[in-house]
Amino acid sequence: MANETRGILYETIAGVALRQAVQLAGIAGTVRWNEKPENMSIVPDFTIGLTKDEPTHVVLVTASGSAKETDKKFWRNLGELQEVNAQLPISPVVINLYFKSIVKHGLDLVSQQLYDVIFHVETKPYYSHLETWAKDNVESDAKTREARQAMLARDMNADPALAGAVASLAQDLAQALQQRKTELDPLWALMRIDFAKPHNLPKAKNTSVRRGLGKLLVLEPQLRQLVYAGYNKPVGVHVDNIPQCAWDLGFFKKSLVGAKVADKEIEGALDLLGAAACETVLQKAPQSMGIWINPLRDLSRVDAHVEFVHHHYDEVTDSSSLEQLLVQCFNDPAGLSGVPGDEKVWIYEIMVSLLKAKSGRLQGYGLAQLAEDTGLSEVGVGAPLARFIIPKFVQCETLLKPEHLRMLAVGLAKRFAQNVSHSDIDKLRTKVEQWVIKENLEDRLIPYRNFEPLLWLLEAELTKQGKPYSPKVPYTGWVNEYAGTGRNSATTPFIKVGNTLIHWKSAHASHPNDKTKELSARARSVRYQYHPATKTFTPRAGVTQLALIVDGDWSDRHLQTGRI
Repeated sequence: MANETRGILYETIAGVALRQAVQLAGIAGTVRWNEKPENMSIVPDFTIGLTKDEPTHVVLVTASGSAKETDKKFWRNLGELQEVNAQLPISPVVINLYFKSIVKHGLDLVSQQLYDVIFHVETKPYYSHLETWAKDNVESDAKTREARQAMLARDMNADPALAGAVASLAQDLAQALQQRKTELDPLWALMRIDFAKPHNLPKAKNTSVRRGLGKLLVLEPQLRQLVYAGYNKPVGVHVDNIPQCAWDLGFFKKSLVGAKVADKEIEGALDLLGAAACETVLQKAPQSMGIWINPLRDLSRVDAHVEFVHHHYDEVTDSSSLEQLLVQCFNDPAGLSGVPGDEKVWIYEIMVSLLKAKSGRLQGYGLAQLAEDTGLSEVGVGAPLARFIIPKFVQCETLLKPEHLRMLAVGLAKRFAQNVSHSDIDKLRTKVEQWVIKENLEDRLIPYRNFEPLLWLLEAELTKQGKPYSPKVPYTGWVNEYAGTGRNSATTPFIKVGNTLIHWKSAHASHPNDKTKELSARARSVRYQYHPATKTFTPRAGVTQLALIVDGDWSDRHLQTGRI
C-alpha cells in the first residue's frame, strides 16, 4: 500500500512539472491526468492535447523498486505504447518517466529503443528533493488527487529547494516533449490497419479451471475418485472418507446423504470439464508440487510447529540459537519437529506465518521485508538476493552460505522478537493455520508456473481431433528483432496449429485488468516482424491469426481489449 501511495505522489509531482513544461515548450493543449481517450482501453497516466481523444503526447509514470516486477511493467507499458499508436488518430510522442527504475537486465536497453523518450528522474541531481517529499508524505491525510496537489503546492511555497526541483524537472520535460522517433511509424500504420478490421468477439464468462483443479490436486487420488463417482449424484461421499484437512479447507459440506462438494471453484472445474478430463490433467501435475500439497493434507502439523516455537521462544529470538535450528531443520526437518513427513525448513516458514498472522495483512512479511531485515538486499541486477536463495533453502535444496545463514538468523530473530511476544503465540494458533493455507495453496500451489492445465487441455483436445501441432515454444516478436535481444527477453509461449498461434492464460479477481494489457502487448509484438536488412516491418510470415484461451474472471471489456 505504501508503494502504491508513493507512486501516486510521484504522479502528483509529474502533473505539476508537466503543466510547467507545456508552457515552457509552447505546446498547445491541456495536461490531463488519468483521462481515457475514446479509442483506447487503457487509461494513460497523462495525456496532452487540445482534446481528450486526440492527444499529441502520452506520458507514462513508472516507479519500479523490484527487478522481478519490471518484466510485468514492461509488457503493460508496451501494451500502452502499441495501443496509443494503433488506436489513436495520430501517433503521439510517448515518454516513459521513471522515478525509480530497478529494471530487469536487458529490458532497459529494449525500452530505450521503443519509446520516444526514456527519462530517468532518479539520475538527476534534483531527484533527492522530490524523493524526500514523496517519502515524507506516504502517511499523509491527503487522500484525494486534489488534496495531494494542494499539499505539493503548499510545500513548494514553503520549501524553495522543492520548488526548484520541480522547476528543474519541468525544464527537462519541456525538452523531452519535443522529441519524437519516426523509425516505428511504418509499424504503427500496420497496426492501425489491423485494428480497423471487424472482429467477432465471444461473450465473457467466469470459469475456475486452474483454481478448481489446483484444489482437487490437494485431495488424495483415491478420494478424488470417490468425489468423481458421487458428484451430482443423490448420494455423496461417506463422511468417514473425508480427511480433516478437506473439511478445514472448506472443500466439503455435510448433508443427510453424505459429504457434498462445497467449494464453488472445484464445482466449476467439474461442471465444465467433467471427471475424466479433470483427472487426465491432474495426472500431468509435476511431482515437485508435493512440497506444497503435503502441508495442506496434514494441517495438524501446524500445531506442532507453533508449539515448537512456543517452547523454544528464547532460542528462535536469539540469532546464534536460531542459526543452529535452521541448519538442523534443513538437515532433518522431521527429526527436529517430531512430525513424520516434514520436508521443508518449516521453522523459517512458521516464524514467517506467525509474523503475518500478527500483522493481520496478507503481505505482512515477505521476501522484500526479509531482505531489508537481513541485509540480503542486493544482487547484480538490483533484485533482492533473498528472492534467489531463500526459496531453495526453505525447500531443502541448497544450504545457505555461512555468511548468508548468519544474516538470515540475525534479521529474522530480531524481527520476530520485536513483533511477536511469547504470549502472542498462543493467541495466534488458530489464525496461523489460515496463513499456512494461504501460503501453500494460494501463493505457491495454484499459481505454480509449471502447473499448466489450460495447455494440457489444449494438447489433449488437439490430439483427440487428430490435428498436428507444434509443441509449446517461446516466440520472439518485433520487439526482440528490432532491439536485437533474440530470445534473451520479452518472449511469449505459443502452440502453433497450422497458421494459428495459440496462447493461454488464467487470471482471477482483479488480475485480468493487468493481464489484459500484458496479453495485448504480447500479441501485437508477435503479430509483426522486423527485417534488419531492409529496416522494414511486415505481418509475421506463416501466421494468419492469433487465438487466446482464457480462464478466470474475464469481462467483455477485457476481451474487447484483445481485439488487435
